[in-house]
Amino acid sequence: MIDWLSERNLLCSNNSLSIPDFAISHSFKITDDSGTKTNISRAIGTLVTNYSYESLLWINEYGIWPSCEDVNLFNGFRRSLGENEPIYIKPGHLFRIEDIDNIQSIIAMILYFVWGAFIITESKDIVIRISHDEYIDIYSNEDIDISFLKNLCDAEPQP
Repeated sequence: MIDWLSERNLLCSNNSLSIPDFAISHSFKITDDSGTKTNISRAIGTLVTNYSYESLLWINEYGIWPSCEDVNLFNGFRRSLGENEPIYIKPGHLFRIEDIDNIQSIIAMILYFVWGAFIITESKDIVIRISHDEYIDIYSNEDIDISFLKNLCDAEPQP
């Protein structure tokens, strides 16, 4: 994961994420409804794979709301994908178009567990930030269709 980020000049000197400036940004409040969170995860996975063959999902916020988490479920799912390391050692997942079902499931768990994550396309054209404060921020340099989030999230886009 660090190599992938370094190759794309997305790391600061302290190995924290360095997000470039984007021309367009949108922010949405995530609903409490679990069915809607499932649909949001599917829509985000589809959006990212429509714009990029390979992307990185980096889980950077977890353990903040332990009562919302099921770490055993998450670790079991990761083991089914061949990843045996805990999240604090390997918080990232590289995924490709053919991995869409798995990445949508991981995004769903991030939403259910009230975790935070970044999804970064290979070309760095789109960055999606999921916050443990239950907001989704989408950054891009081109106008992309995000009407699915307007329809799925509780609030209108935030400035």
